[in-house]
Amino acid sequence: MKLTSKISVLTVALLIILLSNTVIGLVQLSKIEFALRDVVNKDILLTEKITSTTHHQFKKAILFERVIRVAEEIVFETGISSSRKSYLIDHINWIRKGFDKLADTIDQDILSARHIVQKEIEKAKDKASFEELKEAEDFLLRIEKIHRSYESVTENIFQAINTGTYSMSFDDIKKIERKEKSLAFEIESLLEFVQGFTKKSVEQAKYEERETRKALWLGVMGSIILGFLMVFSIRRSIAHPLKDLVNAAHHVGEGKFDLYLDASSRDEIGDVSRAFNMMAKKLEDLNKELEQKNQILGSSLTVTKSQKQDLEKINKELDNFVYTVSHDIRAPLVGITGYGAYLENQYKDTLDAKGQKCVTGITRGAERLRRLIDDLLELTRIARIKNPFEKASVNQIVQTVVDRLEFNIQEAGVELKIQRDIPEIICDRIKLTEVFSNLIGNAVKFFSKIQEDKPCIEVGYIEQKDFHEFFVKDNGIGIAPEHHQEVFSIFKRLHNSQEYAGTGAGLSIVKGVIEDHGGKIWIESQLGKGATFRFTISKKLV
Repeated sequence: MKLTSKISVLTVALLIILLSNTVIGLVQLSKIEFALRDVVNKDILLTEKITSTTHHQFKKAILFERVIRVAEEIVFETGISSSRKSYLIDHINWIRKGFDKLADTIDQDILSARHIVQKEIEKAKDKASFEELKEAEDFLLRIEKIHRSYESVTENIFQAINTGTYSMSFDDIKKIERKEKSLAFEIESLLEFVQGFTKKSVEQAKYEERETRKALWLGVMGSIILGFLMVFSIRRSIAHPLKDLVNAAHHVGEGKFDLYLDASSRDEIGDVSRAFNMMAKKLEDLNKELEQKNQILGSSLTVTKSQKQDLEKINKELDNFVYTVSHDIRAPLVGITGYGAYLENQYKDTLDAKGQKCVTGITRGAERLRRLIDDLLELTRIARIKNPFEKASVNQIVQTVVDRLEFNIQEAGVELKIQRDIPEIICDRIKLTEVFSNLIGNAVKFFSKIQEDKPCIEVGYIEQKDFHEFFVKDNGIGIAPEHHQEVFSIFKRLHNSQEYAGTGAGLSIVKGVIEDHGGKIWIESQLGKGATFRFTISKKLV
């Protein structure tokens, strides 16, 4: 079963238990409500009616006691005036009205009490309740009977007093007292009887309340126990596989791939275990493949290390060779230059035009060869020497180059525009100075000799995401698009030395420096429309 299904089952089970507890509680509460309603509707109302009957009967007794006192005055007093007798008889009639009113109220109370008992008899569900209610009904019938007998006796006495035939006797008083006592006894007995089954009803309500509390507690405890068992079961089905999965992950982290998790369960843990087993198998295969490649790589590194040592040896020998050759060539070159200068100074006038031209050619060739040797040494120095990268101000570097080329700039009448907000960058300050020196120097040298516009050189900067981009722009002779790449080749010249001096090694040196800085250099130019040299330097240099 899926984990989601297990959790759903647990949730539904807990909801069912909660609903069951709620239903049980409501049922028990309805029983308590029924018992309390029974007490209110039957016992309390019946008690009220009986208490009211007792109260009214007590008032009747008090009134009738006054009737007896007035009757005694009428019968036994001699010489009573007729007006006094008439007043007493009127007083008795007034008492009789109150007496009759109380009698009617008692009749209504007895009738209401009988109606209550009869309704409860109809609803009685058990024999004991039925018998108790029937006994209460018998009490009410006896009370009603005694009350009517009492009313009959008192009515006779009232009529006798009004007709003047009443004669006071102790038997009449005793008879009335017996009726009152009998009625009081029956009412008191009924009241005690009603109080008895009222007490039973209250006890029944208390019993139902105790049963309700017990049922609710049992339901709560059962819910807790069942919920705990279900949670424990689900937790066990999740925690143990997860623990195994964690241990397996630790083993894989330690490089131990020869393990297998139990993937028999059909839940999400089983899915994860199966995926983990597949991963472990693939990792084991990849590890074996990696070990094989490491062995091959180790062998290759051994070969590469040896080749690197050989290459470093060759480069060192090449540097030594270049230096030696340059030095060996420079020595005779000095002699050639010296002899050429001697011939030009001492014998120029004795030579014809052709001889003078040859001497001049010797001097220029020697000078060109000297510059070639210097550029060759500079190339080897650039490739061999690695200066540390540092934070440098490009504006200061450009200003240093301008100061160095100040004579050439003024002689050519160049207008120089340098962007003032070029940021500081990480670079090889010395080599970047050579870059700007070459580019600005070429821009000064290759201005158009026939154009009327004043020579203008612009140095600027453009912010890029991963690179610093710089440019040196001029309005000189320009470069045809087909020559944009070849001008960066060593000793490549597009003009002869008579037109523009130089060896053609400068841009090759610039390209090498830019590539050492993780950047590139390119040209935007058309022949006769000036040239813009753009280059980038990586922002990731440290």
